[in-house]
Amino acid sequence: MKIVTVLRSGGEYNADHVRWLYKQLPKEYEKICLTDLTIPDVDTRKLTTSFPGWWAKIELFDPEKIDDDIFYLDLDVVILGDISELLAHRPLTMLNDFFYPEKTQNSALMRIPHDEKYKVWESFNRFPELFMRRYREGGDQEFISKIYPHAQTWQNCFPGQVVSYKKHIVQKSKKNEHATGNGKVPEGARIVCFHGKPRPWQCNETWVPALGE
Repeated sequence: MKIVTVLRSGGEYNADHVRWLYKQLPKEYEKICLTDLTIPDVDTRKLTTSFPGWWAKIELFDPEKIDDDIFYLDLDVVILGDISELLAHRPLTMLNDFFYPEKTQNSALMRIPHDEKYKVWESFNRFPELFMRRYREGGDQEFISKIYPHAQTWQNCFPGQVVSYKKHIVQKSKKNEHATGNGKVPEGARIVCFHGKPRPWQCNETWVPALGE
């Protein structure tokens, strides 16, 4: 199993965000970044398509890119504790959408068995332009969810260990009407997903490592 991230240049993320996340992850696992950049001291594999933005994640599913299972994380995920249980989990697994779990799944954290990759890769590459138009709002995660309706979810497999900053930490307000938090990290949380603004390095919480540290 490899821990994998994806960085397409030209957006708000850069090599510093890759290094920032990697410092939070267990050292004993091999980590690979799929990117169109050269990042010193990071094991990289070149993105070979021109899929823009979040669609670059589709290359995770190229069976020839990485010949192993993948534990994938978005670059705005914060690791808070021991995630060895999650890393050891083998089945195909995604996140339930934090606000609308019945609607679609979230691709910020995925376990992708090698023998499942071809389903997304081959399906998407039949009509990539069509799918990018059809799912322009829901993005890669909506498309992936359509291919993997049988995926397990981290919230069901490991209750309380993967939480949302905007759902489970932020206090309810007019701006955050769906929030259920009290301003503190829930007890037992191992991973916090930010999924949108603010990004973790835009917050002043003491539990978020500073970018560049």
